[in-house]
Amino acid sequence: DYEREVLFDRINRRVDAMIAAGMVDEARSVYPLRHLNSLNTVGYKELFAYFDGEMESENVNVKIFRYRTDEGKKKYALWCPTADSTKVPNYKLFIPKGEYTLVELVNESYLGKRTDLEYKDGYVVVNISENPVFIIEK
Repeated sequence: DYEREVLFDRINRRVDAMIAAGMVDEARSVYPLRHLNSLNTVGYKELFAYFDGEMESENVNVKIFRYRTDEGKKKYALWCPTADSTKVPNYKLFIPKGEYTLVELVNESYLGKRTDLEYKDGYVVVNISENPVFIIEK
């Protein structure tokens, strides 16, 4: 019997290893076959739900609102709706492969500060706080 902390540490390391070994790309490659029972397994099931936009953030402090522009481009708004200045640094948002721009609202300008994001291994990394940030597909 493992202590809960040791067990979760082992699970987290295993998941990290699976992601590093290409699990996200593998899941994307079999995504059109997701209806098959053989793909109804732990890992694939969660990734398929995430690709479909059905799975919320794994961090309870982070809220994600997904939508599309009139041109069909993907957009994501992320924030921490807390009253205690909660911040989530280096948050990994798993999104479909593409080129993305981060828009941070600065000095109440609706145009915001724009930064190109690096897409790597199925995700982009952003810092989340009470102020919403927007990730926009180019």
